[in-house]
Amino acid sequence: MSDIDQRNGQPQLDLGKPVGKLAKASRPPGGRLLLVVVVLQIAVIVLLFVKPAAIATGGAAPDRDTLRAIALDLEERGLHGEAASQWDLYLGAIPEGAEEARVLYRMGDLFFKARLFEKAAAAWIRAERSPGCDDALKETIGPKMVDCLRQIGLVGEVGRELARRTNAVGDAPSGSPVLATLGGEPFTESDLDRLIGFRVDRMLALQGAAGDGAMRQALVGQMSDPKVRQQVFSEIMRTELLSRRARDLDLGDGEEFKNALALAEQELLAAMLLEQELGKISSTPVDVEAYFNAHRQDYADAESGEIPDFESIADRVASDYVARKRTELGEALLHDLMARYDVTIVAQPGAAPAPPTGESVPDDEAGGAP
Repeated sequence: MSDIDQRNGQPQLDLGKPVGKLAKASRPPGGRLLLVVVVLQIAVIVLLFVKPAAIATGGAAPDRDTLRAIALDLEERGLHGEAASQWDLYLGAIPEGAEEARVLYRMGDLFFKARLFEKAAAAWIRAERSPGCDDALKETIGPKMVDCLRQIGLVGEVGRELARRTNAVGDAPSGSPVLATLGGEPFTESDLDRLIGFRVDRMLALQGAAGDGAMRQALVGQMSDPKVRQQVFSEIMRTELLSRRARDLDLGDGEEFKNALALAEQELLAAMLLEQELGKISSTPVDVEAYFNAHRQDYADAESGEIPDFESIADRVASDYVARKRTELGEALLHDLMARYDVTIVAQPGAAPAPPTGESVPDDEAGGAP
């Protein structure tokens, strides 16, 4: 009987011969058939594995406009590391020139945002060595490189990097008095002033008082006290030492740290936006006096009902005017952002969910008679 059943066209299956007997029955004389079989098997493997890979990679490469569009799309979605890698592919599709340095600089920024600090440093070094890197771009890269090395934990290299860029080993870049050195990196009076200013701005932003010049000046004045400056300086040194040791122990790689960092980043960005927008508020004597005339009763004496002269409470009225404008601007900003990002508040936390549209509320739940 043939291998194919002539009645139904289906293969005729059986158990066949035992393995040992089959091997004996199929052993060719001289081994030539075995060599042919081995060659055919190798050819099949090549066809199965090598050819698909060639097909997958042998197509036309995306053009540079497509690569650029993909990189921008990844940036927009916050996929910073992938976007940087895509920009690297874009570099391979364009001729060498001024754009190369700018693209490499952009890659460094994206790798830094992705916390891939070593790749960021490498991209910035490539940018500085590119033909189109001018002095202005090198000055921009300098502080970023120092920050990047600090994030990596290369404390000694930070000091050497500063020395290379200032051409004065051991001297402060600004000539400000040096308060301390950390691994060769100077910490100066100017650094302390900058960090104090940052803390004050951060404090005001969290209190919803960003842009309040009078309050900022008052807080900075308090921080100028020598005892307060010494306390802040000690806190900064303590935090710097502890954070450096934490990096040595790779504590920043944990999920808990990454979640806390993401939350802190979100809060800081929100505070910075408020500071930027609320900082636009300004007042003139005419504005303040007009506000006083519109709210005279708010300043009446609680016992006598007498309203003081504007000149005697001008500072108080000015502070109230700015506070009112800040509240109004803040509410308008949130309203605009809710519309921009299509946000709808469905229910307040802890409140009973609203019934579906068209469904009546029982009398006892609506406050009616039982």
